[in-house]
Amino acid sequence: MENFITGLSVDAFPHIADPDGGIWSDFGIRSQPAFAFINDDGTFDTTGGLSESDLAARVEGLIAA
Repeated sequence: MENFITGLSVDAFPHIADPDGGIWSDFGIRSQPAFAFINDDGTFDTTGGLSESDLAARVEGLIAA
């Protein structure tokens, strides 16, 4: 996992190993790709796979909020 993260230069944000799928299950995610956006108050919004531009727009919107 560490080699994957470093090799793809996606180490700018936290990664969690979830071998039994318990964390994804807690967020109601049943398949991947998926994203869970967690708010400061602990609420969350999940979505399926996003294109690079859709993910960038979502992150930019969160930063601006």
